Amino acid sequence: PEFFVPQGDDKTYLEAAFALVYHGKFALGEIMLLNREDFKWYYKRLQKQKEDETASMKRAMGSKGKR
Repeated sequence: PEFFVPQGDDKTYLEAAFALVYHGKFALGEIMLLNREDFKWYYKRLQKQKEDETASMKRAMGSKGKR
């Protein structure tokens, strides 16, 4: 397989890889096997998931915060 090498706009690659491993999506070895497109797809999904969680937390806080 062709390995993903971070370049330019991909500075967050390591951060992203750690995030995917940390969230239990992949083992570290499996990350190395992902090609660029797969990696971006999974990372985007993880980002969206985070945004959704943040948004729902904000909604929950917002409803409690109003007096």
